[in-house]
Amino acid sequence: MGLNFLKKNNKVGIAIITASCCFPGVAPFEEQAKRIVEQAVTESGVDSEVKVLPVSSYYNSIPKEVVPKLMADYNQGKISAPPILIDGKAVFYGVPKIEEMKAALLQAAEARKMKEESAREPATK
Repeated sequence: MGLNFLKKNNKVGIAIITASCCFPGVAPFEEQAKRIVEQAVTESGVDSEVKVLPVSSYYNSIPKEVVPKLMADYNQGKISAPPILIDGKAVFYGVPKIEEMKAALLQAAEARKMKEESAREPATK
């Protein structure tokens, strides 16, 4: 399964990468982030698919910048978990504010719409 769902359908793909398997102290932040993501999806009306994925299971499929940032921040005593990916791009590290999450979803939906429209346009010479 991996992160393939993030780009394969018409929905905006959201992945919350959980690290509580490795760092149990981040579990409350992950739960809070999940609630905010779900609320933002509901309030924005963006057609989305949300998945919570353990970092240990998807290490090789997560964008290369995510795990090192997560580890470095954790080692410095910072909480940057969970990383939240939208359509395969790391958009947030940690718990986002609801308005920031809604804005990111709307931006992703608009980018998807523009990409689909340009793909339908006939090539001009």
